[in-house]
Amino acid sequence: MTACEHNRKISAYHDGELPGEECRDLEEHIRECSTCAQELEQLRSLSRLLAAAEMPGMSSDVLERLHSSVSSVREVFVLRTAERVMTVAAALLVVCAVWFWQTAGALDSGIERLEDWEIAAVWPQTEAPAEASAEEMLAQWMVLDLSQENGSD
Repeated sequence: MTACEHNRKISAYHDGELPGEECRDLEEHIRECSTCAQELEQLRSLSRLLAAAEMPGMSSDVLERLHSSVSSVREVFVLRTAERVMTVAAALLVVCAVWFWQTAGALDSGIERLEDWEIAAVWPQTEAPAEASAEEMLAQWMVLDLSQENGSD
């Protein structure tokens, strides 16, 4: 018996998966081709046998083992997923730490020395030291003057 080129469509036809026109064309072909007609009849016979067959039952022991294996598979999936998430988080933490370290190092090298008046401007207000330079005294005077309310605000 030689295989027909339409033979591969017989299963889809039997399952009702062919579109309308293709289905009609195959029905015409089946009327003329004994190979395809026999294949379709074998599929229909097999379907009837399977429909009439009784489903085998499972013992309670087998069902219990099946249920426990499903639970363990679920737990393994959760653990593997958590492990992957933690790996990604750790890698991200390392990358961010290296970036921050490099950025902080670049900032440290770019800091200039603060002027005396800038230091005096943020220094707590106390008596001027006896050995203060003229620049420091001027800065303290500016800070005191700016901190008082003089009515020109």
